[in-house]
Amino acid sequence: MKVVALDPGFPGAGRVLHELSKIAPSMRYEGLSSRMELELKNPDLLFLPAWSDSYPELLRLVEPKKTVVVWTSPISQSEFEPVEFGFMKTISEMLDAGKLDAIWFGSPDWLTYVRSDMKRKAFYCPYPISLPLWNGKRTLTGFRTNVSLFGPLPPRKNVGLQAMAAKLANCTLHITDDGAKGILRSVGVEFVSHGWLPSDQYVQLLGLMDLGLQVSISGAESFSFVAWDHISRDIPCLSATDWVPEEMHVEPSGCWPELLAKRIITFPTYPPGHWRSWAEQFAEQTNAKVKEILRKELDIHL
Repeated sequence: MKVVALDPGFPGAGRVLHELSKIAPSMRYEGLSSRMELELKNPDLLFLPAWSDSYPELLRLVEPKKTVVVWTSPISQSEFEPVEFGFMKTISEMLDAGKLDAIWFGSPDWLTYVRSDMKRKAFYCPYPISLPLWNGKRTLTGFRTNVSLFGPLPPRKNVGLQAMAAKLANCTLHITDDGAKGILRSVGVEFVSHGWLPSDQYVQLLGLMDLGLQVSISGAESFSFVAWDHISRDIPCLSATDWVPEEMHVEPSGCWPELLAKRIITFPTYPPGHWRSWAEQFAEQTNAKVKEILRKELDIHL
């Protein structure tokens, strides 16, 4: 079975398909290119991340036998990007017309709406996750000096709250999105902006962090691969997502800066390998679910 995933450069949904290719080596994962339509003609199954106005023409060129859209934005996230409601209308219409075969949601909150017409094929499936290489070394200290707030930082990321907490905790905040510098300067937190980094430099920087922050606004994340990047490398990360270990979960509603600062300061020190071991078990369980759901919904065996 010829399975292809195309990524025009969307960081969230594209990452899902990149991770899927790691647990399904037979699947081909490609960025868009001028030669793409010739090299990848007539796949049995085509995965497309998120939505782009270029997709209808892409489908005409590639002529897949089956096409599945991977949608990663919860409804609360789409509130901050209203164009996504228009995209969902287009996707629903193309499902009705038989121009798309299914939509894979990473958050179940869209399902009832899209499934209102039972002709539409829509399903929820968690995201595949791979374990990065890890050398087993961690320098552990009781004080959290270097704290990360990595990834894109649009308003739904709750930047102000986390910056205030880092200041109260007397930490240096490390970011990779220069667009947040104005907020951080106004708050007065000590910070370092590294800019958007190549993958190898990003991984090196991760290894220098004592703790990560990913406490987005409630309901605005379907997963948070940045949190996974930390935990899978044995680095704790406080997050609003519900899949992280209980010790790291933060409920953003009612979370004031001083409360988050206390969580940063008092987060316990665990033996080296503790969170990596947790991540290994979590990845095994999650990927088993992914394979089973995709087998059931799309009749593919990864």
